[in-house]
Amino acid sequence: MRKKLTCLFAVIGFFCVLLIVAFVFINSVVKSGIETAGPQLTGVGVTVGKVSLSPVSGSGSIGGLHLANPEGFKTDAAFRVEEFRIKLDTSTIFSDPIVIDEILVDGAEITWEYAGGGSNLTRILDKLKDVAGEGGDDQGGRKIIIRDFLMKNCSIRIGATVLQGNAKTVPMPTLQLKDIGEKSGGETAAEAALQVMEAVTASARETLQEVPGALKNRGVEIIQEKGKNIGGKISDGVKSLINRVREPKE
Repeated sequence: MRKKLTCLFAVIGFFCVLLIVAFVFINSVVKSGIETAGPQLTGVGVTVGKVSLSPVSGSGSIGGLHLANPEGFKTDAAFRVEEFRIKLDTSTIFSDPIVIDEILVDGAEITWEYAGGGSNLTRILDKLKDVAGEGGDDQGGRKIIIRDFLMKNCSIRIGATVLQGNAKTVPMPTLQLKDIGEKSGGETAAEAALQVMEAVTASARETLQEVPGALKNRGVEIIQEKGKNIGGKISDGVKSLINRVREPKE
């Protein structure tokens, strides 16, 4: 009897070790995967501070996500969030498609910057369209379904090269997307990211329609702060930026 109990404890201990190892490695794998695939999809640098995901429950969080700006833009990031939560349907981990029950982004900061004939968000969006259209690194890979994508308590920083990297921050409405990839039987990572990015860009543009006055005031503040004789240049630049915001397309 004692021998059987010893064997049972040994088996339980072995599986506990396996779970611990799986927990440690799944987090490092996810972090590495995001930082590797992110730049391929978006064309800009992507870094992650930490990943905490349980292979048993499928719940966890990703912290310190930072999406850099394309070359030529002055603000320090296109997107950053301290932490967002994710929940996987663990029964689909080894199936195709993988089902993500929930992605909750709370308190993210999105920067919309205009420079060189276009915005940073549009530049990233165009890259995603190219990758999604070509299949990219996702071709032949596993697909995903996202049941619920929710962004809340987020803000948009409005900037332009002519404003010298300075930005005006305004609140962004809550954004929710349901059943991404459901009708198609799953989307590639690029296709799913494209749908999210299109919705974020559209929401940002809608928000910006209401704040051209605030942006103009920010331009005046910068002129006063810098104390330089560049009023005409910045004024013309702000007017151009406001006109671009009001246009339906870039």
